Parts: sequence; C-alpha cells; structure tokens
Amino acid sequence: MGQKSSKGLKRVADRAMDMAGGMAGMASASGTSGVDSFVENAAIGNIYEISAARIALERAKDPHVREIAVHMIEDHTMAENQMKSTLRSVRGAQSPPNAPDKRREKMLDHLREAKDEDFDSRYLEQQELAHQETITLFSSFADQGEDANLRLYAQGELPGLRRHLEMVRAARSS
Repeated sequence: MGQKSSKGLKRVADRAMDMAGGMAGMASASGTSGVDSFVENAAIGNIYEISAARIALERAKDPHVREIAVHMIEDHTMAENQMKSTLRSVRGAQSPPNAPDKRREKMLDHLREAKDEDFDSRYLEQQELAHQETITLFSSFADQGEDANLRLYAQGELPGLRRHLEMVRAARSS
C-alpha cells in the first residue's frame, strides 16, 4: 500500500474514532445526574471546545468557520467561568478538571494533524458531535441533576449550546 493511500486510511480511521467517541460520550451523558460527573464532563467539554476553537483560528480557511471559532471561545469561556462561580455554592463539589480527557485530546490531535483542505470540515464535524453530546449532558442534568443551582446553570446554558449546534449545522450544509 502506498503512502498516499495509508494517509487516506488514517484520515478515515481518525474520523471514525471521533464519531465513535462522540456516540459513546452521548450515551454516557444521557444518564448524568451526579454533581461530580456533571462537573467533570461539562468542564472537559468546555476545555475541548476552547482548545479546538483556538486550533480553528490558526488553521481554518473559511471565514465563517473562523467566526464560529470566535463564538466558541467567547461562549465556552463564559460558561466555564459561570460554572466555577456556581460551584462555590455547591457543598462538597469537586474542583473541575483543567485539561481534556484522553478522548478529547485525541480529537484535538486529529484536528492538529488534519490536512489543510480537510481541516474546516473536520472541525465542523467534531463540533456537531461535541455539541450533541454536551446538549445531552446538560439536558439530562437540567432534568435530573442532584443540585438545584447546577440544574439552573445547565438550563441556562442549553439555549446557547443549541444555537452553537445550529450554527455548526448551517456551516456544514453550506
């Protein structure tokens, strides 16, 4: 097998890993009601979104994709700060992590390694999966979460997360 076809197979494998990871994440997010699990997953999601958007600002060719990345950085930074503020009122809550988990780090690696001509579509594809997962997490916690203050936080973030998903889907279809 030539080098060109092995690189093509790697791109396909990377995309498949991103999609499988996103589906697994959605499945685990759908039953999240515990404070520590929600905080960990929400924080890791914000870290991933901000990190991915920073990569997109450096690599994206399409100005619309760059604009989406700016929104992601601004909105997920605010969401991260709001969650930290809300956590001050949650008795016994763990501190949120400050680095992505292995799955999201691998997704970030896939963005860094993407060919220039594939980058924009790869970024948008990952964003769609990530926002579907995050909406599932926040919806589940908003409905069943153990802490009232964090439930309100989750409810308050859902409209912005849904708006992000709509922006990404619109960009993917254009």
